[in-house]
Amino acid sequence: MAAKGLVEFVNPYRQPQFVKAVRLQMKEIEGKQAFNQGLYHSDHYEKLIKSLSDSRQKYRQTINPEIRKQIAQEEYLEWNKYIELRRQELPDEFQVNQQSLYELQKSHEIYYERDTVGIRPQKLLDAFNSYAKLHKFQIPIDNWCILQLVNPTMGYLTQVNKIIKFEEVKKIIETQIVATFEKSLGQELLFQEICSLAFWNFYTQKGYMDFQEFSEFIKMFKFTVKPENLIQEFKFASQIYQGEFSKDISLKDSIVRFDFYRYIFLERNL
Repeated sequence: MAAKGLVEFVNPYRQPQFVKAVRLQMKEIEGKQAFNQGLYHSDHYEKLIKSLSDSRQKYRQTINPEIRKQIAQEEYLEWNKYIELRRQELPDEFQVNQQSLYELQKSHEIYYERDTVGIRPQKLLDAFNSYAKLHKFQIPIDNWCILQLVNPTMGYLTQVNKIIKFEEVKKIIETQIVATFEKSLGQELLFQEICSLAFWNFYTQKGYMDFQEFSEFIKMFKFTVKPENLIQEFKFASQIYQGEFSKDISLKDSIVRFDFYRYIFLERNL
């Protein structure tokens, strides 16, 4: 059972039998595979990584806060462009059934908070249970994605302090479907990266956050870190990627870009 308490769960998605060697996955992620030689698992991914390889270097070489924000935003848009391109390439077994989403929405509406068009995080599991009891679970996403959504102790959305609209849940699920498709191709780490994007998109439409925003955001993942302690909390990652943060940039002007958070998602196995 993917999520504690989720009943009648029948996942139509079959776990992949093949997982690409982590060493090869990391070479793709870091752009260490040669380009234009068919070594990446898709042309779209190769184009994404080629773009990121250049921008990552430029980002760490500049200490101009505005240029950093611009680069971070461009990277973020490239990631979302990649998701859309891959969504268009989904095979039939990964095509989301709109009827299933409609039925899931109706289950959510039962638990809408009075005078709102959303539900409290604590009611998410109840909404998913209502859907699963009546319709099983006919959305092709990995078991881990279900856990991330609604598990009472490990679920990320259950940790937020806001009314959650169904459209927000739907967008996460649609991104998780793409992630699950990539996992079916053996891309376990890319699966995690795309899942990280799903929750970033839930919180913001920018490619970066200031330290105060990021401190609030990662409470979703049960991190309680003051803005001034962020670099220390993620010291290992910041040491690997020298120049990600600069002493020449004030705390007020410092940002955490999606690309760095993406790495944290991998490092901490979120």
